[in-house]
Amino acid sequence: MLPEPLWTRVYSLFFQLLWGNRLNLIKREVTYRTRRQGGLCMVNPVVFLVNTFLKINVANLWKERAPPWVYSCRGWFRPFFQEWETGGRVKDLRTPHGHLPAYATPVLKVIRRWGLGMWEIRTLSRKLLDRRVLFARFQKPLALRDCPSRDLGVGLGLLNSIRIPLKFWDLAWRCFHGKLCVRDNLKCRSSEERGCPREECGGLLESMDHFLLQCPFNTEVYNRVGVSIHWPGLAGLSYAEWAYGAFRGLGGRDRCTLFLVSLVVRYHTWNARCLVSTQRKILPVDEVVRNILGDLVKVRSLEYERLGTGRASLLWRGFSFSVP
Repeated sequence: MLPEPLWTRVYSLFFQLLWGNRLNLIKREVTYRTRRQGGLCMVNPVVFLVNTFLKINVANLWKERAPPWVYSCRGWFRPFFQEWETGGRVKDLRTPHGHLPAYATPVLKVIRRWGLGMWEIRTLSRKLLDRRVLFARFQKPLALRDCPSRDLGVGLGLLNSIRIPLKFWDLAWRCFHGKLCVRDNLKCRSSEERGCPREECGGLLESMDHFLLQCPFNTEVYNRVGVSIHWPGLAGLSYAEWAYGAFRGLGGRDRCTLFLVSLVVRYHTWNARCLVSTQRKILPVDEVVRNILGDLVKVRSLEYERLGTGRASLLWRGFSFSVP
């Protein structure tokens, strides 16, 4: 059983390994949600370790054909579990053979705190037990900007579409939560730099709005890509349209295809921005546009191969582009 004083340290190490640094821009409780709920279906390390202990050790106490060690422990544990199941004060109870072993006390405390019953520990799998505890005790609702319930449902559906390549999914998920590593989101860092790393922005605050809607370099890319693919509205998308795919005017196009195209654009403009901030390397607009169109051609070609010409042509109707 993992001692409670170590829980904080375990959480810190686990999420540092997940994000690659100590910046938890997205709340841990959000990552425990399923992907269909906007999370990552992430394991809670403490819940995993505690429930594994319960399934291996405590669940055996009720088995008729139990391992030999169980028979020597039942006399100690049974009064405590009887009191626990009826809502009594477990800590005031004594066993027939003296006090309960010190290592067992945290187990009973956790069981009571998490509201677990005998039936759940005995019958549920460890994975289902984890989901039950996470849902009841650890999950938190999404906190999204300018996202009514209608747009939330649309956005979650697009985010979990099988048409989104894994290469782009991480950026789509972070952007959905408004937590790209723009400098305004890094307020916890000691650095005072909050301006956009591009010189043409003149030190303007780099927020999600700035990156998606206002950065001159990005808007120039949007304009050129929009002309190349016959989607002139690309440069005029709102925050909700970029982040959640809440497009107000489809123009006869498929909504998921619009989201996919916007995601490829975001992916390359974000990579170009990161090259400026980390390597001081500035890609020309023409090169970024060429990279975007090249990826769009690859994505479309793969869908034609996978879905067939008839289905794919319906999904990509309204678009016409080629690599310059």
